[in-house]
Amino acid sequence: MNTNIKALAQDLSNYDNLLLTFNIGEVMRNHLPNILNDKNLLDKSKFDYEKNNLYTKHILYSCDNWSLQALIWKPKASTPIHNHKCWCTVGVYQGELFEERFKRLNNNTVQCYKTVKHKKGVFATLMPDGNDIHRLINNSNEIAITLHFYGINAFKQPSSILNEFSDIEKIG
Repeated sequence: MNTNIKALAQDLSNYDNLLLTFNIGEVMRNHLPNILNDKNLLDKSKFDYEKNNLYTKHILYSCDNWSLQALIWKPKASTPIHNHKCWCTVGVYQGELFEERFKRLNNNTVQCYKTVKHKKGVFATLMPDGNDIHRLINNSNEIAITLHFYGINAFKQPSSILNEFSDIEKIG
């Protein structure tokens, strides 16, 4: 296992409740700068993406309490608007991504209230508290790579998505 991932795994094992924002935020602030700048984290095979998918997931680490996946984004790819069933930290390893954040207006309708540009080395954590509705977009013509840390075992639960939203209300 990569030494930076091993250090993160050790630190995360010290917490009984990773759903506390303070706990996960502190751990990620301590470890993500090293992980996102680790040029040896991904071997060359992890830089490829499947032609028929907007993005390709590679599981780098998974245990009972959390997992780490690398997502290789095709140019102009995006996720659906979604929220999560667990905590999620996303960091940009290569390139840049835009994140649109949404608020729920009713069961199925959401409204975008914020767009953030995330460059290499930037990370953000979302908690499953109802305010974690977002969409990630690779607006560039280049491949982007992000690292996604989820509070689930990726082998037992292949997706961290709880709900997808298709009804968007425009502002104004």
